Amino acid sequence: MSPQPPPPTTGPAQPGSNKADSGLILLTVISVLFLVGSLVLLTFAIIEVVSTPEQTQVATETSTSSPPEATGTDFTPTSQAEQGTSPTETQADPVPLTPAGVEVSNTREGVNSLACTGTQLNYVGSQLIDGDPNTGWGASRSDGSGQSATIDLGDTVDLTSVGIIPGYARVAPHSKADCETVSAFPLNRQIQSVRWTFDDGTSVEQDFQADPSLQTTPVDVHTRNVRLEILSTSRPSGADNDTIISEAAFEARP
Repeated sequence: MSPQPPPPTTGPAQPGSNKADSGLILLTVISVLFLVGSLVLLTFAIIEVVSTPEQTQVATETSTSSPPEATGTDFTPTSQAEQGTSPTETQADPVPLTPAGVEVSNTREGVNSLACTGTQLNYVGSQLIDGDPNTGWGASRSDGSGQSATIDLGDTVDLTSVGIIPGYARVAPHSKADCETVSAFPLNRQIQSVRWTFDDGTSVEQDFQADPSLQTTPVDVHTRNVRLEILSTSRPSGADNDTIISEAAFEARP
Protein backbone atom coordinates (compact mmCIF):
# COMPACT_ATOMS: atom_id res chain seq x y z
CA MET A 1 0.00 0.00 0.00
CA SER A 2 1.14 3.45 -0.79
CA PRO A 3 1.38 5.79 2.09
CA GLN A 4 -1.54 8.42 2.64
CA PRO A 5 -0.69 12.09 2.44
CA PRO A 6 -0.68 13.77 5.79
CA PRO A 7 -3.79 15.91 6.71
CA PRO A 8 -3.43 19.62 6.24
CA THR A 9 -2.35 21.40 9.24
CA THR A 10 -4.12 24.59 10.42
CA GLY A 11 -1.58 27.23 10.91
CA PRO A 12 -1.84 30.70 12.43
CA ALA A 13 -4.03 33.37 10.72
CA GLN A 14 -2.39 35.42 8.16
CA PRO A 15 -1.85 39.05 8.91
CA GLY A 16 -3.78 40.22 5.86
CA SER A 17 -6.95 38.37 6.94
CA ASN A 18 -7.11 40.16 10.31
CA LYS A 19 -6.92 43.56 8.67
CA ALA A 20 -9.85 42.70 6.38
CA ASP A 21 -12.04 41.68 9.27
CA SER A 22 -11.33 44.89 11.21
CA GLY A 23 -12.14 47.03 8.19
CA LEU A 24 -15.42 45.21 7.69
CA ILE A 25 -16.44 45.79 11.30
CA LEU A 26 -15.57 49.50 11.09
CA LEU A 27 -17.56 49.88 7.89
CA THR A 28 -20.52 48.16 9.46
CA VAL A 29 -20.42 50.53 12.49
CA ILE A 30 -20.17 53.60 10.26
CA SER A 31 -23.11 52.34 8.19
CA VAL A 32 -25.22 51.86 11.30
CA LEU A 33 -24.33 55.31 12.61
CA PHE A 34 -25.19 56.88 9.24
CA LEU A 35 -28.50 55.03 9.17
CA VAL A 36 -29.34 56.20 12.71
CA GLY A 37 -28.41 59.77 11.83
CA SER A 38 -30.57 59.66 8.72
CA LEU A 39 -33.50 58.36 10.71
CA VAL A 40 -33.09 61.17 13.25
CA LEU A 41 -32.97 63.82 10.51
CA LEU A 42 -36.01 62.30 8.81
CA THR A 43 -37.92 62.32 12.10
CA PHE A 44 -37.22 66.06 12.63
CA ALA A 45 -38.25 66.80 9.04
CA ILE A 46 -41.57 64.97 9.52
CA ILE A 47 -42.23 66.85 12.79
CA GLU A 48 -41.46 70.17 11.07
CA VAL A 49 -43.83 69.42 8.18
CA VAL A 50 -46.65 68.33 10.49
CA SER A 51 -46.35 71.27 12.86
CA THR A 52 -46.10 74.00 10.17
CA PRO A 53 -49.82 73.98 9.06
CA GLU A 54 -50.93 74.26 12.69
CA GLN A 55 -48.68 77.24 13.26
CA THR A 56 -49.89 78.82 10.01
CA GLN A 57 -53.50 78.34 11.10
CA VAL A 58 -52.82 79.92 14.48
CA ALA A 59 -51.12 82.88 12.82
CA THR A 60 -54.02 83.23 10.40
CA GLU A 61 -56.58 83.18 13.21
CA THR A 62 -54.56 85.74 15.17
CA SER A 63 -54.36 88.12 12.21
CA THR A 64 -58.08 87.66 11.50
CA SER A 65 -59.09 88.57 15.04
CA SER A 66 -57.03 91.78 14.98
CA PRO A 67 -59.01 94.98 14.23
CA PRO A 68 -58.70 96.21 10.65
CA GLU A 69 -56.57 99.19 9.92
CA ALA A 70 -58.30 102.41 8.92
CA THR A 71 -57.63 101.91 5.25
CA GLY A 72 -59.78 100.72 2.40
CA THR A 73 -63.49 100.95 1.78
CA ASP A 74 -64.46 98.09 4.15
CA PHE A 75 -63.30 99.85 7.32
CA THR A 76 -66.07 101.04 9.63
CA PRO A 77 -64.88 103.59 12.23
CA THR A 78 -65.65 102.73 15.84
CA SER A 79 -68.34 105.00 17.29
CA GLN A 80 -67.63 107.21 20.29
CA ALA A 81 -69.95 105.08 22.41
CA GLU A 82 -67.99 101.89 21.49
CA GLN A 83 -64.73 103.65 22.32
CA GLY A 84 -66.09 104.53 25.75
CA THR A 85 -66.12 108.29 25.20
CA SER A 86 -69.09 110.58 25.54
CA PRO A 87 -70.24 112.45 22.42
CA THR A 88 -70.16 116.22 22.56
CA GLU A 89 -73.37 117.48 24.12
CA THR A 90 -75.51 119.58 21.84
CA GLN A 91 -76.32 122.99 23.27
CA ALA A 92 -80.03 123.44 23.93
CA ASP A 93 -82.02 125.82 21.73
CA PRO A 94 -83.07 129.14 23.27
CA VAL A 95 -86.56 129.31 24.74
CA PRO A 96 -89.02 132.23 25.06
CA LEU A 97 -89.09 134.01 28.41
CA THR A 98 -92.06 135.23 30.42
CA PRO A 99 -90.91 138.44 32.17
CA ALA A 100 -91.83 138.99 35.81
CA GLY A 101 -92.64 142.69 35.54
CA VAL A 102 -91.98 146.05 33.91
CA GLU A 103 -91.53 149.66 34.95
CA VAL A 104 -92.13 152.44 32.40
CA SER A 105 -91.11 156.08 32.27
CA ASN A 106 -94.49 157.30 31.00
CA THR A 107 -97.95 156.00 30.15
CA ARG A 108 -100.40 157.51 27.71
CA GLU A 109 -103.84 157.96 29.31
CA GLY A 110 -106.53 155.51 28.32
CA VAL A 111 -109.77 155.99 26.39
CA ASN A 112 -113.01 155.67 28.30
CA SER A 113 -115.20 154.95 25.28
CA LEU A 114 -114.02 154.04 21.80
CA ALA A 115 -115.93 155.71 18.97
CA CYS A 116 -116.82 152.51 17.15
CA THR A 117 -117.45 150.08 20.01
CA GLY A 118 -117.97 152.22 23.11
CA THR A 119 -115.52 150.04 25.01
CA GLN A 120 -112.74 151.25 27.28
CA LEU A 121 -109.08 150.99 26.26
CA ASN A 122 -105.94 151.51 28.32
CA TYR A 123 -102.20 151.53 27.54
CA VAL A 124 -100.52 150.43 30.78
CA GLY A 125 -96.91 149.22 30.80
CA SER A 126 -97.74 145.60 31.73
CA GLN A 127 -99.37 145.22 28.29
CA LEU A 128 -95.88 145.42 26.78
CA ILE A 129 -95.13 141.91 28.10
CA ASP A 130 -98.58 140.25 28.23
CA GLY A 131 -98.11 138.22 25.02
CA ASP A 132 -101.12 139.85 23.32
CA PRO A 133 -100.42 142.02 20.22
CA ASN A 134 -103.94 143.51 20.45
CA THR A 135 -102.87 145.40 23.58
CA GLY A 136 -99.87 147.70 24.02
CA TRP A 137 -97.88 150.14 26.13
CA GLY A 138 -98.72 153.74 25.29
CA ALA A 139 -95.37 155.49 25.64
CA SER A 140 -96.65 158.94 24.61
CA ARG A 141 -99.46 160.91 22.95
CA SER A 142 -96.76 162.29 20.66
CA ASP A 143 -93.27 161.31 19.53
CA GLY A 144 -92.18 158.81 22.17
CA SER A 145 -88.44 159.25 21.64
CA GLY A 146 -86.64 159.19 25.00
CA GLN A 147 -89.30 157.15 26.80
CA SER A 148 -88.19 153.84 28.31
CA ALA A 149 -89.36 150.60 29.87
CA THR A 150 -87.28 148.40 32.21
CA ILE A 151 -88.24 144.73 32.03
CA ASP A 152 -87.52 142.30 34.89
CA LEU A 153 -86.91 138.83 33.44
CA GLY A 154 -87.50 137.20 36.83
CA ASP A 155 -84.00 135.73 37.11
CA THR A 156 -80.50 136.20 35.76
CA VAL A 157 -80.39 134.42 32.40
CA ASP A 158 -78.15 133.91 29.37
CA LEU A 159 -80.11 136.20 27.08
CA THR A 160 -79.87 135.37 23.36
CA SER A 161 -82.37 137.73 21.66
CA VAL A 162 -84.54 140.78 22.27
CA GLY A 163 -87.22 142.39 20.13
CA ILE A 164 -90.50 144.28 19.82
CA ILE A 165 -93.44 144.77 17.52
CA PRO A 166 -92.46 148.30 16.45
CA GLY A 167 -95.87 149.91 16.81
CA TYR A 168 -99.50 149.18 17.60
CA ALA A 169 -100.59 145.92 15.95
CA ARG A 170 -104.16 145.90 17.34
CA VAL A 171 -106.76 144.66 14.82
CA ALA A 172 -110.21 146.10 15.60
CA PRO A 173 -112.88 148.48 14.29
CA HIS A 174 -111.34 151.95 13.86
CA SER A 175 -112.96 155.34 13.37
CA LYS A 176 -110.42 156.31 10.68
CA ALA A 177 -111.64 153.33 8.60
CA ASP A 178 -115.34 154.02 9.05
CA CYS A 179 -115.40 151.53 11.92
CA GLU A 180 -114.20 148.67 9.71
CA THR A 181 -111.90 146.12 11.32
CA VAL A 182 -108.35 147.09 10.37
CA SER A 183 -104.82 147.06 11.79
CA ALA A 184 -103.95 150.11 13.85
CA PHE A 185 -100.28 149.83 12.83
CA PRO A 186 -100.39 152.38 9.97
CA LEU A 187 -102.72 154.64 12.00
CA ASN A 188 -100.22 155.44 14.78
CA ARG A 189 -96.55 156.33 15.10
CA GLN A 190 -94.08 153.55 14.36
CA ILE A 191 -90.77 152.79 16.10
CA GLN A 192 -87.69 153.31 13.93
CA SER A 193 -84.94 152.47 16.45
CA VAL A 194 -84.42 151.57 20.12
CA ARG A 195 -81.53 150.92 22.50
CA TRP A 196 -81.38 147.81 24.71
CA THR A 197 -79.25 148.13 27.89
CA PHE A 198 -78.32 145.24 30.24
CA ASP A 199 -77.18 144.81 33.85
CA ASP A 200 -73.47 144.88 32.97
CA GLY A 201 -73.86 148.28 31.31
CA THR A 202 -73.50 147.00 27.76
CA SER A 203 -76.09 147.95 25.17
CA VAL A 204 -77.16 147.26 21.61
CA GLU A 205 -79.21 149.35 19.19
CA GLN A 206 -81.88 147.91 16.92
CA ASP A 207 -83.53 149.36 13.80
CA PHE A 208 -86.94 148.29 12.49
CA GLN A 209 -88.88 147.88 9.28
CA ALA A 210 -92.36 149.39 8.92
CA ASP A 211 -94.04 146.05 9.53
CA PRO A 212 -96.38 144.93 12.38
CA SER A 213 -94.43 141.73 13.09
CA LEU A 214 -92.13 140.80 15.96
CA GLN A 215 -88.63 141.90 14.94
CA THR A 216 -85.70 140.61 17.01
CA THR A 217 -81.94 141.04 17.23
CA PRO A 218 -79.41 138.55 18.68
CA VAL A 219 -77.54 139.29 21.91
CA ASP A 220 -75.24 137.31 24.17
CA VAL A 221 -75.39 138.66 27.71
CA HIS A 222 -75.89 137.48 31.29
CA THR A 223 -78.59 139.69 32.79
CA ARG A 224 -81.84 139.90 34.72
CA ASN A 225 -83.04 143.36 33.71
CA VAL A 226 -83.36 144.85 30.24
CA ARG A 227 -83.97 148.54 29.59
CA LEU A 228 -85.76 149.47 26.36
CA GLU A 229 -85.30 153.08 25.27
CA ILE A 230 -87.08 154.56 22.23
CA LEU A 231 -84.57 156.43 20.08
CA SER A 232 -86.70 157.50 17.12
CA THR A 233 -90.20 157.15 15.64
CA SER A 234 -91.98 158.06 12.41
CA ARG A 235 -95.56 159.20 11.75
CA PRO A 236 -97.28 157.79 8.65
CA SER A 237 -99.39 160.21 6.66
CA GLY A 238 -102.81 160.67 8.27
CA ALA A 239 -101.89 158.68 11.38
CA ASP A 240 -102.57 159.65 14.98
CA ASN A 241 -99.67 161.15 16.92
CA ASP A 242 -99.56 158.32 19.46
CA THR A 243 -96.51 156.13 20.20
CA ILE A 244 -97.65 152.66 21.24
CA ILE A 245 -95.67 149.39 21.33
CA SER A 246 -97.75 146.22 21.25
CA GLU A 247 -95.21 143.70 22.52
CA ALA A 248 -91.64 143.02 23.66
CA ALA A 249 -90.17 139.52 23.54
CA PHE A 250 -87.03 137.78 24.87
CA GLU A 251 -85.28 134.42 24.50
CA ALA A 252 -82.58 132.79 26.62
CA ARG A 253 -80.66 129.52 26.85
CA PRO A 254 -82.28 127.17 29.38
